[in-house]
Amino acid sequence: MGLQGCASKKIKDPTILKSMDSICLTGQGKGRIEYSGGRHVFSYESLWQPKEDKWSLALGLPLIGQELLVFQLPKKDKRSRVSGTFAKRLKNEVKSKRMRFLLGAFYKNLADLLKIIKDRKTPLEGSAWQIYLEKGDFFAKSNVGKNYVFKLRAFEWDEKYERLTMSLSEKIKMKDSLKLLNLELFVSRCDLK
Repeated sequence: MGLQGCASKKIKDPTILKSMDSICLTGQGKGRIEYSGGRHVFSYESLWQPKEDKWSLALGLPLIGQELLVFQLPKKDKRSRVSGTFAKRLKNEVKSKRMRFLLGAFYKNLADLLKIIKDRKTPLEGSAWQIYLEKGDFFAKSNVGKNYVFKLRAFEWDEKYERLTMSLSEKIKMKDSLKLLNLELFVSRCDLK
C-alpha cells in the first residue's frame, strides 16, 4: 500500500530528524545500479525539489551519455510516477515479468520514502515502514508483500551522509536477504539546505 491519502504519524525523534536532514538529495557523485541480468555505473547530479514533490537524477553513462531518472512523489489521489530516459532503459533491459514487478516496487517504495523524508511523517494505515539509527547509520525499511523488503541505508557520516544504498531484497530464511535490485550513490558534493 502506498502513502496516498492515509493518516500519518509525525516523526518526533530529533536524532532521526537530523539524520533525515543529512541525506544528500541534491548534489553529485558516482553511482551504480545492479539488477538481475544487468549493471550500470555512472556519474550523477541530483536535484531535490520538495515544493514540486520531485527528485531528479541526471546520470552520465559511459559510452551512452546523459540520461534522466525522475521521481514524482505520490499526491493525495495519485500514485508516484517515474519517468526519464534511464527509467525507459531499465524497463527495456529487464525481461522477466517478476523483475519488472520488482523494478516497479523499487520505484514505488523509493518515492514513498522520499515523501516520508519531505513530510517528516510515516503513514499509519497499512504501513510497514521502520525508520531507525544504528551505529550512526540511518535506515528505512519497508516490507514489499511477504517475500521482499525495500531498504535504504545512509552511512559514512561527516556532517552529511556520503553514501546511500537503496535495495530491494528477497527475504530468505537463515540468511539476511538476497539483493535483487541495488542502487548505490557515492556523494562527492552535497548541497544540503
